[in-house]
Amino acid sequence: MREVHLVEGEEPTHATDAAGAGPGRGRLPWPWLVAGAACLLVALVSVQQAIGARDALADSPPSTVHPVPAPARTLAPLWRLDATADGATPVGSVAVGATVGDEGVTVVGIDPASGAHAWSVTAPSAGDPDGVRCAPLDAPDGTPGRAVCVTAHRSDEAPEPRPETVVVVDTATGALVGTWATDLQAWGRLGDRVVVAVPDDDDTTFGWTVAAHEATGAVTWTTSTSRAPLGGPDTGIPLGDELVGTDAWVAVTDRGHAWVLRADGTVRDDRAIGTGWAAVTRSGGVSLSGHLGYDDAGSVLLLDDAAVPVPGWVVPVAQDDGSAPGVELYTVDGGHGAGLVARDGATGAELWRDADVWAGDVVVRDGVVLVAGQDDVRAYDLADGTRRWTARLPGAAGLWLDGDVLLATAPANVTVLALDPRSGRALWKAAARHLLPDPGTGEQPSITPWAGELVATVGGESWVIG
Repeated sequence: MREVHLVEGEEPTHATDAAGAGPGRGRLPWPWLVAGAACLLVALVSVQQAIGARDALADSPPSTVHPVPAPARTLAPLWRLDATADGATPVGSVAVGATVGDEGVTVVGIDPASGAHAWSVTAPSAGDPDGVRCAPLDAPDGTPGRAVCVTAHRSDEAPEPRPETVVVVDTATGALVGTWATDLQAWGRLGDRVVVAVPDDDDTTFGWTVAAHEATGAVTWTTSTSRAPLGGPDTGIPLGDELVGTDAWVAVTDRGHAWVLRADGTVRDDRAIGTGWAAVTRSGGVSLSGHLGYDDAGSVLLLDDAAVPVPGWVVPVAQDDGSAPGVELYTVDGGHGAGLVARDGATGAELWRDADVWAGDVVVRDGVVLVAGQDDVRAYDLADGTRRWTARLPGAAGLWLDGDVLLATAPANVTVLALDPRSGRALWKAAARHLLPDPGTGEQPSITPWAGELVATVGGESWVIG
């Protein structure tokens, strides 16, 4: 960053009589006294203004940050992610991962800094699953502290319900909270409960049976959805194995239809959405998005008493401190990262937009939205869209906060740039090109966040780097 130095005005000098001051020297006439006082006053004001300008510059960082430092760090592998750690999810102070084997489902708590296993617990599994996925789960008091891991049977064909194993673990102690087997095709979390969905198809219609389980496996409610017609010119995208939801709702979207259920299992919304899906807004609301082509992407924002159509799709926020509540983030017209629009979460009305940004990762902190914009990192005031600063980083895509440091990655250039999130000032820059495999392999390493650490994936292996 180019430093700007303000030079304060020099201290005023007092004129002295060439003959000096001695006995018998007469006093200066009063007009000269007045003129001298005026000059002194002007000089003091000038000095004060210079000091004020310097303080104002210190309090108001430059709006644009162009230069970045040369690579000052070399990133080196610290420890390798094994099958348990690969795909693990952070919960509290550990990352929770799992594997399946002859003994069943093994869930492990991993120290992200060292890779050491803090605890491990194994539960019997149903059938012969091909994999397992874990996610955070709230405790009964609403605080994080549990994890749920569910097995999966993979198939090249459309997914079908099969008996799967659900394991819930206390992540502070590694104690097994509950485990059970149930038929499911998709699952998700609803606060401190696990929700599973099983399809019911016939020749002309399809629907779902959705059930919510406590952490012990006890069923708290079961709901059968309405039935939607099969077939048609556009049947949409079949549901995978993940249900989208929050503490207040869960959505099932399948083949052009969406059902949104409240926390008590009652139906909140039931509608056709084309080739669509459900997304969580940053305030925890429901946005049903879809498209028939790139040019007609759109969403329906579900409000308390209305469903408001809005163009574009919800922008996922990687980290969000909840500041500037009620401001939702959408793309301009759909397509991954195409433009950025802020909307009023209560009405859907547009607040501001920047169509000239191809947004990668997005982070919200202290009322500011930080965006990896393909060739730079940008900071906007979330309320009115004022651009706070811009930092140049060709290929910028990844973005996340590590305490008070904003880390931006440019995978194509294998570069990590650390920024002050308040001013955009570049703190340090690190290169990881030395992690590239031998020339000619055509393999490119990727750098991604993992449980608060940097992870480089090279040649099918993943390493925590630092």
